[in-house]
Amino acid sequence: MDPIDVLADAVSRITHLQGLQHDLMVHLAQVGLQPPAPPAPAPPPPAPNAFAQVLKSVKLPEFSGERAEEELEAWVFRCEGYFDTVPNITEEQKVQLACLLLKGRAALWWREVKQKPPAERPATWQDFVRELKRLFLPLDAVHMAWEKLARARQRDRESVSAYTAYMRSIFFHIPAAHITEAHKLDAYVRGLLPHLREKVYVAEPASFEAAAALAAKHEALRSVVNRTSQLPRNFGPPGPGPSARTAPPSYGPRPMELGAMTGTGQRPASNRSPITCWRCGQPGHTKRECTLPQPGNGPSRRPPARAAAARRQ
Repeated sequence: MDPIDVLADAVSRITHLQGLQHDLMVHLAQVGLQPPAPPAPAPPPPAPNAFAQVLKSVKLPEFSGERAEEELEAWVFRCEGYFDTVPNITEEQKVQLACLLLKGRAALWWREVKQKPPAERPATWQDFVRELKRLFLPLDAVHMAWEKLARARQRDRESVSAYTAYMRSIFFHIPAAHITEAHKLDAYVRGLLPHLREKVYVAEPASFEAAAALAAKHEALRSVVNRTSQLPRNFGPPGPGPSARTAPPSYGPRPMELGAMTGTGQRPASNRSPITCWRCGQPGHTKRECTLPQPGNGPSRRPPARAAAARRQ
């Protein structure tokens, strides 16, 4: 069948159906009925809650209150970093999320807080952190941090990275309004080992972080120099020229110098010390070659066996 005829037949059928639909609509209007309304489109799916996504995708740290002096500041800092990644998060949601991360003594404290009236509970994140510090940090935490800062010294076998981390933990417990960058720089450099302190002072760093980077650099250079000084002198890659270090280090016995040997396998007489006899004291022969009779080689002084036997009788 010709495709044009097929297309024409389809168009005629569609026109016929449209006419039937029009007649039906006119009839319904005459009898007072309205056609059924088309179904309403389905509502779009609700947008995922960003706060719930953080709870599922990010593993936030927990706080127990056991080592509050060392962990609280770091825990608060990490939580605030996560809050910055969540758009439109409220203060109430911050407190709710932080409560889910409490355990141990801190969780027991929050259980007591929930039994209080809502007006007495911490409503904002700052109030929540203030209550945690008041309960789990010692009252003289800032004073203790200043005392640690005054006594801070790098130990003999302590690395620069470990010493820097210890100083940072002290700076965290001192409010930023009470300590300046100059205080941090002076306390850090003053506590370095003498050979590192001298290098850092000469470089005149402008901040604590710059001083820490210089100290780590000089420590690494000193380590490389110490390892290099322990290598043998003839250690190194071969190179051109007469001064090339091509022979590996030898730790065994050295070969004999054949040029110092004579044809008979003996050293020249000029290199030998004169031989002296131990028996007669004369040079030129040994004790075995000496002709002097040995003491006791004369007649035996021991009586005959028969005389000895008769004497015993």
